[in-house]
Parts: sequence; C-alpha cells; structure tokens
Amino acid sequence: MRLTTNGNAIEYRATSIVDAFGALADAVAAIATGARSASVLWGDEPSAMLIEFAAADPDQIGLVITRLAMPDWLLPQSRPWQPLRGAERLHTLLPRAVALRGFRDGLRGVTAQLSDRGTIPGWNHSFPAVALAAIEAAVPEEKP
Repeated sequence: MRLTTNGNAIEYRATSIVDAFGALADAVAAIATGARSASVLWGDEPSAMLIEFAAADPDQIGLVITRLAMPDWLLPQSRPWQPLRGAERLHTLLPRAVALRGFRDGLRGVTAQLSDRGTIPGWNHSFPAVALAAIEAAVPEEKP
C-alpha cells in the first residue's frame, strides 16, 4: 500500500496470511457509507500497523496510522492478543471527497490486474468488489 498525503509518500507491505487489502477496502466503504469510524489491522511480518479512519465532520476524514505495539502479532497464542498502539506513523485530516476518491481510484487501478478468478496476482484473497461498488455509489465522479 502506498499513501501520499501532503506531498509525503509512505509505503507499507502486508502479509497475505490475513486479507488486509480487503479489510482496508471495507473500512473505506464503511466511512463512505456513513460510519463514524473504522479501523484496519495492516499486518506485515514481523510487525503490523493499525490504520484508523474517523468521520471528523461531514466534509473531512481523519486518518491515523500507528505501529502495532505487539511485535509477535502473528503469534496471538503467545499471550492474549490486544490491538495495542505503538508509535504514530502518520496523522492527517483530509477533505472527505479527496480521500474517498483517492481510495476509489486506487482500487479501480488494481482491477486491471485481476486474474480470471478475481484475485490480485500474488495475493490469495478475492478482490473486494462489493466494497469498491459501495465506495463508487457514495462518491460522485468529479466534473471536468
């Protein structure tokens, strides 16, 4: 995943053990369709990030990314698993339409890569088509 905000680009990898990509699409769809907040565990090996969205007001979305404070998140049996937040990596307030269009366009860009089975090459989970449809229905196209 690559996020660009205020001219800064941040890249995060994810393990395919869990469907972080689908969870991210579902969280954005939830915000697009009226949820006040949504969060995603974006898991990488050996660490992970928590991505949190909040509908700050009707025209803005707050986005905060923190490192997960449990470095062994993939081994929840080693101790009771909790989504403990670690160091903050990013926090920003975005215009709602800009944020949602950015995620929508990013998801649309992935559709060109889909296999005949509806999966992304190298990712063994189905493309989140229902989430993309919800985002598209909630976000009007920009007028030229």
